[in-house]
Amino acid sequence: MSRKLPILAAAVLAVSLLSAPASAGTVYGLMVGSAVPLGGGSGDRAKGFLSNPSFEGWVGYELPIPLLIASVEARMGRISLRPKIGLDEATAEYVYRGSVGGRVGMSFWVFAPQVFAHMGWGVLSGNTDKTVVSNRGTTYEAGAAIDLDALPFIRIGIYGSYNHMSHSREDDEQNATNWLAYGLQGTILW
Repeated sequence: MSRKLPILAAAVLAVSLLSAPASAGTVYGLMVGSAVPLGGGSGDRAKGFLSNPSFEGWVGYELPIPLLIASVEARMGRISLRPKIGLDEATAEYVYRGSVGGRVGMSFWVFAPQVFAHMGWGVLSGNTDKTVVSNRGTTYEAGAAIDLDALPFIRIGIYGSYNHMSHSREDDEQNATNWLAYGLQGTILW
């Protein structure tokens, strides 16, 4: 039995490499989810999956390596940290950002676990009934995802990430905004 195990493992690997064609080319993706601000902040926040609806889209290039997901990406998106909830809540905070980065992962038959990281530039925009605030600064994100990879040109899954934005106000006071993001993602392989 102990001699058969390495032979079986080699056979499974060979069949996987031969049966999983390497997909190289342009990838398009969309993330739709929610953001949960970390630390500080005022006001009540709505609870629920899309209480702070956010979305990010990306375009990238995936390298042609069998069983491996490796891509470089450029992303743009809008993250809602504290949306207007109704007439009583007249406060909103949004991060608009553009970033570049990549993701790596493995494709195991149906599942494709991945990790990703991005860095870029963002604008934290907030408003109340009386003032509008706009702070600019660097942003980064690190996260993980797992996709269903059963269809040839489409991957659909879930993600979670930690996000940070360093920004300065008009009076040059340095601030940081941190949040967790989670939701659904879809990728089209072109």
